[in-house]
Amino acid sequence: MSHLDDQSPGVTVQPPLAAPEADLVAGLAGVGPGPRRVWPGQPGRRSPWVPCSAGCCLVSRSWPGADPVEWLRFLVRELLAPQAREPRERALGLGLPGGHRVDGELLLDGVLRPRLLVAAGRRVRVVLVDEDLLPVERPPRPSGRGEVVPLVSRGQSTER
Repeated sequence: MSHLDDQSPGVTVQPPLAAPEADLVAGLAGVGPGPRRVWPGQPGRRSPWVPCSAGCCLVSRSWPGADPVEWLRFLVRELLAPQAREPRERALGLGLPGGHRVDGELLLDGVLRPRLLVAAGRRVRVVLVDEDLLPVERPPRPSGRGEVVPLVSRGQSTER
C-alpha cells in the first residue's frame, strides 16, 4: 500500500489514528512531538513506522537496526489494538482507545532472501518469498494421523 501524498510502502490503519495516537507513533519513530520511549520492552530505540498526516496509514522508513516486523507487532500489541489486560490498561492510561486494524503487505529485504510482511487485523506475519517474489512453499504438515502398531513383543503371537 502506498499513500497518495507519499509513495513509500506501508499498511493501512482503520479507524485512522487520532492526533494523540499519531503523535505517539511519530515520536517513537523520532520524527514527531511524542515520546521517544514508551516503556521497557519496545523493540529498539527508534521505530521504522511513521503515521501519515491523515492517520490512515503507517509508512515504513528504513532505520538501521529497526526491524519493521517486530515494531509493527509491538505497535499493534501495545498501542493500536491491545488485547491483554496490562497492555490495554497502559494504553488507556496514555489516552489511547485501541481498536485499530492494520492491513497491507510490504516487501522487506531479508538476509538470505526477501520477506513479505503481511498485516491483517491484529496479526502481523512474515512470508518467505523466492527470487520471483512468490511465496516459498513449505513442506506439508503431517496429517496428524498415527500409525497402528500391535502392542506385542517380538516372538509373541496374538493368536491363541
